[in-house]
Amino acid sequence: MKLRSVGISIGILLALAVACSGAAEGTPDAPLAAAPEPIFTFEPVLEGEEVVHDFVVENRGTAELQIHRVETG
Repeated sequence: MKLRSVGISIGILLALAVACSGAAEGTPDAPLAAAPEPIFTFEPVLEGEEVVHDFVVENRGTAELQIHRVETG
């Protein structure tokens, strides 16, 4: 059981190392969406009352960022 845990841990570390090395190279021209405030919690309101909040999305990449769909949760 202990050997299996060590094997799984090594596998996870290798997967992370590969993922990080690919991210370090990066894609020369790729969009990179970033939201300084990705989550906002509204104060309680009465049912039917309109609430509004603007979410800022920045493109920190070098290619055009296209947003095709937005979902609320």
